[in-house]
Amino acid sequence: MIEKYHKYVFDIVNQKFIGDFETMYQNEEKEGYCSWYQDDLRDLGYVISYDILNQYNFNNILDLGCGEGMFVSLLKKKNNKITAVDVSPTAIAKAKLRFKDIDFKIEDINNLILTEQYDLVMLKEVLSYIERWKEMLKTISEHTLYIYITLDLPTDHPLGFVKTHEEIIEEIKKYFTIETQVFITTANQLLLLARKKIWRTENWSKPEIDKDGWTTYGWRCQYPENLKLGHGTDIGCFSYLNAKYGIEIQDNVQIGSHCSIYTESTEDNKFGRVTIKEGATIGTHSTVMPGITIGRNAKVGAHTFVNKDVPDNVIAFGCPVRIKGSI
Repeated sequence: MIEKYHKYVFDIVNQKFIGDFETMYQNEEKEGYCSWYQDDLRDLGYVISYDILNQYNFNNILDLGCGEGMFVSLLKKKNNKITAVDVSPTAIAKAKLRFKDIDFKIEDINNLILTEQYDLVMLKEVLSYIERWKEMLKTISEHTLYIYITLDLPTDHPLGFVKTHEEIIEEIKKYFTIETQVFITTANQLLLLARKKIWRTENWSKPEIDKDGWTTYGWRCQYPENLKLGHGTDIGCFSYLNAKYGIEIQDNVQIGSHCSIYTESTEDNKFGRVTIKEGATIGTHSTVMPGITIGRNAKVGAHTFVNKDVPDNVIAFGCPVRIKGSI
């Protein structure tokens, strides 16, 4: 379906990209349209995108191609910082009037130079308009932990610089690990959240465990047949794991030296499976008790006694453990 604003983006007849976004935003009221329906919060892509991103606590967000700022405003919280960029002065002026707690800037993202580190960089429906989009993804990978991309493409003869969703996925996988991928068939739209690869684990392999439970890295596990070890896990020397009732350590977990993880405690007759989720870190000389789950990306400080579950994306430490902040 051809919308009124499409003539400012693509020349359908001559099959070429125009990209006159400023005129497009200037003429919204005059011609009676909302560009890309970006204020329609009922849009399925919006709803799913919000559900994906709202699970995280991103402290520093950069939105490239923010338009009039409606979607990124949904991610604003009291304790986070959002910078939002668009090439159109008209779009940015409208955004500043509506959302005063976001730092909106007029910039052409084709020439953008990144100097900060971000928790999340978003590119919603913009990659088709960036000629050197592959170079941009590489640059972004050097400045963010997460990237979120949405892009719908015409089913026949896409006119932008991205021709297939497979192109995007292939390029993203060079620098990031895809965590969530959704495809909305009715809109031919890809929604993708990915986390930056940790290159120190690129050639990682599971440690060998001898008959006494000792590994080649100097940590010990009893009942190793009940240990599930994710890719890229780093466990410090002299740590001890009792996996009698099962221990699952997911991808890219870091555990310091001299830590103890128990699935059975004879002192108080407690037992249960321990799960340490992806990206969590546990500081040196910490103890994890039976039945505990440590959440995704959680940071547990050194010398902590973990006797209750630790949620995703928090900082926790103490004896006993207490939640001290969010990530």
